[in-house]
This record gives sequence, C-alpha cells and structure tokens, in this order.
Amino acid sequence: MSFVNSPAVQYTTDGKPRERLGCGSQVARVLTVVLMVLALALVAYPLLGTNLASRVARSDGAVRGVVVGAQEQPLAEAQVFLVAAPDVTVTTQADGRFALDALPSGAQVLIVVVNEIGQEYPVNILSGAITEVGVLAYLAPPDE
Repeated sequence: MSFVNSPAVQYTTDGKPRERLGCGSQVARVLTVVLMVLALALVAYPLLGTNLASRVARSDGAVRGVVVGAQEQPLAEAQVFLVAAPDVTVTTQADGRFALDALPSGAQVLIVVVNEIGQEYPVNILSGAITEVGVLAYLAPPDE
C-alpha cells in the first residue's frame, strides 16, 4: 500500500491519536478476567473441602487404637488416616494396632480403609495429648 492510500490517523483536540478499542481488546480483557477467576477457584477448592479451622490449628495431637473385623479379629494392613490430614496415613500392624501423630486437634473424622472400602469414626483429638480410641469395629458392607 502506498503512503498516499494509507488510512489517515485522526487526532483528538489534545493532539493524541484517537483510542481504537475494537472487539478484540474487549474479548482479551474478558478472557483475562475469566482466567483469573478460574485460577482463584482452583486454588481455593482444596480449602473449601476441608475444615479450615483444623488446618490452622496446631498439629500436635495423636491417636492410638486397634482395628478389629466383624468377628472381632485384628485387621492387619488396614489404612488409617484423618479426613483433615490425609497425608498422615498409617497401616495397622498384625495385631490391628495403629498410631497417628502430628494431627490437628478438635473434632475430627478418622477413616479406616480395608480393600478400598472406608468406614468413618468420629474422634475428638486433644492438643498435646494422645487420644486413645480403643477398639474400632470395622464392619464391611454385606456382599451383594
């Protein structure tokens, strides 16, 4: 395109070129806002699924106990963890005993998993103390 046929730049009264906001820049702004909201939601999602107070609380409680099956026999190799601290997981010993340390204090939910089937047990963990839950009877669901 020759210089003579090129589009003219229109200036405003203050001597600056007129701002040209087309549809493309508005779409880019909307996409940027949507991506920022989506990123914030992805960061906040794990916090919404947990008890935020237990995450902020001190992690100095402990739980001890024994897991037994339907016939009151000890369950070995069962996975035990808290909902509020799933990264602290232990496997029961041959006699069904387990010990979890460095847990958030307060009302919590203990999960026992055998053959990928979990069962919940409410427990109140005391700060700076060992909470003995005693014998936890794991009752597997009936065969279907």
